[in-house]
Amino acid sequence: MRHSFFCRIQWFLLMVFLMGFWGCANLMETMPTPPAFLVPIELNGPYDADIPTREANSIKSASLMLDWAVPYIFIRVATHFESAGDQERSIHFFNRAIDEFRKRNNALGEGTAFSRKISVLVRLGNLQTAYRALEEQGKKWSKGPFNAFIFYNYGNYHLKNGDYAKARKYFGQALAANPNDSNNPDLLALRRDTELGYGMTLILADYFPAVSGRLGLSDFDEGFYQNIRRNISEGLLHLEQASALNKNILNTKVRRYFPEIIPSSMACDVHNLLGLAYGIAGNVPEAVKNLETAVSIAQKTDYHLGEADGIFFLNQVYLLDKNRSEGIKAGQALATIADRYQLAFYSIWANMILAHHYQGMGDVDPTMNAMNKALTLMEDHGPWLLCHEDVRGIGSFQRQAIYEALLELHVGKNDEIGAFKTAERSKAAMMADRLSRDIIGKTPVVLDGLKQMYVYRQQLARLHKRLLSPVGSAAVFMETVDKIDKSRRAYVEKLSWIKEQDEALYLLVGVVSPEMGDIQRLLDHNTTLFTYYVGEQYLYIWVISKNGFHQERIRMSRNDVDRLIRTHGHAMMSKDRSQANALAEKLYDTFLKPVIPFVYGDRVGFVPHGALYNLPFASMRYARSYLVNGFTIFHLSHASLLKHLPAKKPMSGEKKAIILADSPCVEKQPTVARAGEEIKTLKRIFPQADYVAQDASSSDYLQKLTGDYDIIHFVLNCYLTDEAPLDSCLPPAVTESRHGCLSVRDIFRLQLSGRTAVLSSCRAVRGLSSKGVGMPALTSAWLYAVSPQVVTQLWEVEDKSKAVLMEMFYKNLGKSGSAADALRVAQNGMIQRGYGPSDWAAFIITW
Repeated sequence: MRHSFFCRIQWFLLMVFLMGFWGCANLMETMPTPPAFLVPIELNGPYDADIPTREANSIKSASLMLDWAVPYIFIRVATHFESAGDQERSIHFFNRAIDEFRKRNNALGEGTAFSRKISVLVRLGNLQTAYRALEEQGKKWSKGPFNAFIFYNYGNYHLKNGDYAKARKYFGQALAANPNDSNNPDLLALRRDTELGYGMTLILADYFPAVSGRLGLSDFDEGFYQNIRRNISEGLLHLEQASALNKNILNTKVRRYFPEIIPSSMACDVHNLLGLAYGIAGNVPEAVKNLETAVSIAQKTDYHLGEADGIFFLNQVYLLDKNRSEGIKAGQALATIADRYQLAFYSIWANMILAHHYQGMGDVDPTMNAMNKALTLMEDHGPWLLCHEDVRGIGSFQRQAIYEALLELHVGKNDEIGAFKTAERSKAAMMADRLSRDIIGKTPVVLDGLKQMYVYRQQLARLHKRLLSPVGSAAVFMETVDKIDKSRRAYVEKLSWIKEQDEALYLLVGVVSPEMGDIQRLLDHNTTLFTYYVGEQYLYIWVISKNGFHQERIRMSRNDVDRLIRTHGHAMMSKDRSQANALAEKLYDTFLKPVIPFVYGDRVGFVPHGALYNLPFASMRYARSYLVNGFTIFHLSHASLLKHLPAKKPMSGEKKAIILADSPCVEKQPTVARAGEEIKTLKRIFPQADYVAQDASSSDYLQKLTGDYDIIHFVLNCYLTDEAPLDSCLPPAVTESRHGCLSVRDIFRLQLSGRTAVLSSCRAVRGLSSKGVGMPALTSAWLYAVSPQVVTQLWEVEDKSKAVLMEMFYKNLGKSGSAADALRVAQNGMIQRGYGPSDWAAFIITW
């Protein structure tokens, strides 16, 4: 007992000394009644040994005299590790702070720690973990004021992911649920953060989607300014309220032990946002004043991201003010700082802003140069740049519209080959976006290279997330910059290595513009290539032959093209032969008649775009004949994929074949058009064929199949019309199997190989897509992974009709060895037997 008494006296004397060190008067003001027994908190848990000495001593001291402050100091510890880029320890100590708050029955303090934890998870890309934690905590905190923390975090989650409508809704609910208790620091800080988030949402929601869609494309009109200023006054009020609340928090007792309750970046961020808001409102002097203040603060505190933000927002001010000279200087400054700090998203913005200014001045060459740089950055950095990270993502850019604008500039300069290369570049970019995440190499060496590229992409995505954290120290920021530079260089080197090892693979994952000379060398004198580009207002057609090149520009909008093809598709699927034939003549007059004089030979290849991927060119009618009557037809996904034309090699002897059927196609089901006659015909033609009937919705069995075949015939319970967005921000569900159909990943994992593949379908199609993105991507995956030529099906065909066509196709394939010629003979045979185009035109061949 006596020893225990002296221990207590020693701890008391220590606290007297610490009170003098911290400031006795301030401590006494808020000191609670001392506990009966002074027992310091034990720091012997996981990672406790890593706590900085200063914070460890503060925790031990506070546990004796200021026990309420202990959890706040743990938040400070967590923030320390967050600033060091140590996510694991950061989350651990946020959880520790939450536990300590619970021990002290401080639910509002727990809300502060919980919010900080969610913010870290969202910022570092752990979105699912953050969302699950929010859902779980939301069930416990369903009533005010605690639900204000839940609403705020939902708002911040959606703000960081670019969903401004949901962010605005949740921030509004958070403000309504917060009782605005000026005596409680946790509610005060929550209201400040909510006001800031709400103000930011109101400003960004109307402005950035509008401006990113205009850069380099069209100038700002009065309607544009009205739209972006709809909520700017309200946004300014919320930002100013956040600034005022920040000053109130300076006087709270919590700040003495948890100074991070006012983030060091807060003042800079608020001035940056105020500068942007005043710029949108048209108050340029006030905007520049706030942005200069923000940059000054950032430079003094080594807040490099805040400095870049300030220069970025200054660019927006000059954009809106149409100040070309100052705008170009600001754009160049943004490009410089973005390059210095590996801020690729700001490099893209800088070049698009410069393109806009140059275009406004009528300076075409610098405009094209800046656009080209922006597109190259999107192509090179797209695999790891964030799609939706407030203004720092690339999802808001209408990338395909930028390709089209660049194409139009080439046309304006009478650079027809430049226009053609830009069109094909845009198709290759869509392909790469769709395939690069799932592609698998053919050889172990290439597969290992792809795995390394995947690791680099993951590293770069993670590092870019860390770079955007306002909490990180200047040293950690610059260390991250250096790591990004090294990882990016390693990725580029590995991509170049892939090109050397497997050029066919590189053409799928890289964005390659075809060279006219290369294409013409691959064509023979009997082959003509037609490539298309469907623009917003114009349709472009390029005709390429061994010795010729011609461009045709037709005034026809994308909507008109979509409407015509969709109407023709409906006529086909409804088996209205009269209407289908009438529309087929219109299709010919629109898409082929203007360029038919430039055709050489009787073999034509089509490189479609957009809705044209769904057009059965063979069914076009002219002079009461179908196009397939006079030409052998093939398709390419984009012109860079043109390889040497397939040689005609008749198949001698028994052909080795495998027939794969989705089990729903061979069973009686009300929603599936059965393929019984097709299967019977195939078995008769290939009596020795391997036959497998399984449910492809579970594709594992397919990966076990191996072998090299002459023929691979797959009867699918779906269509290869998988939808994907036009740009690189893919939803996760796109790469998954849908409705029993093979995904891109499934196709790349196949171990089968064959000379010719046929992918038919027994499923009724609901309608043709106007985007035409998924079909070429999935077909190209099949061409790389399985066979050099593939026949696919655009819409449902009756089982008996399909059986007749397949029998003629395979018999002629055996004779000629050319799948394109065999399909032409089979389709003409169907015509001679009286079948309409709805029965035979659905099948197209792609090389």
